[in-house]
Amino acid sequence: MNNAEIVAWIKKIETRIDRLMIRGTTSTIAPAPGTWVEFLNVGSPSTSATYGEVHASGGFVFGALSYITAGGLVVTGGLGVTGGASITGGLNVGSATGAASGQVKASAGLDLAGSKFVVDSSGNLTAVNNVAYSWPAAQGGATTYLTNNGSGTLTWATTATTTAHNVLSATHGDTAAGTVVRGDIIYGNSTPAWARLAVGAANAFLRTDGTDTGWSSFYLTGTSGGTTSLAVT
Repeated sequence: MNNAEIVAWIKKIETRIDRLMIRGTTSTIAPAPGTWVEFLNVGSPSTSATYGEVHASGGFVFGALSYITAGGLVVTGGLGVTGGASITGGLNVGSATGAASGQVKASAGLDLAGSKFVVDSSGNLTAVNNVAYSWPAAQGGATTYLTNNGSGTLTWATTATTTAHNVLSATHGDTAAGTVVRGDIIYGNSTPAWARLAVGAANAFLRTDGTDTGWSSFYLTGTSGGTTSLAVT
């Protein structure tokens, strides 16, 4: 019985096949050159659809490098899925041991853990830890940093330039502006704010009345070396 006769015989059977053993000089059943032949349709004699299962305890091998075994599906070269794919468990890329070393590529974007980590089709990282973000479209300049507007929109900002300034200037919110003169001191005024206390007169000293600080003078009166005490005013 040649290949064409075997194919014709298989197509005529519409009852259940418990076991079918084919032995020939080759491992394949090929149709005549230039023709298409349906070899095996599981569960239905029609060529429009297949139903049921094909069981092979030893597995299936496709081109030696891709195969299905009890341990899973191994594809060498590439795997194309039209429609969708559902994976229960883990996905290891580049290694079957869990030490992934390859790449995961998705042209339409990547959505993990129910939108908790999302990369859109343009490569933008739009969600981290279930928080939405909008990233700048270009790289920032040197020493710039990302700022958030409170709604997740990130923009580049430049660091404020620090310049030299006077202690008693409007740059400090707790000081009263003043020009420094030799001998001046800084004290706390009634505002309260740090303010300039101009240098006092010669021989004056700092004195406090319990509230404010100011300059004061003292004079020694009396007889030196006698019995009269010196008075300080």
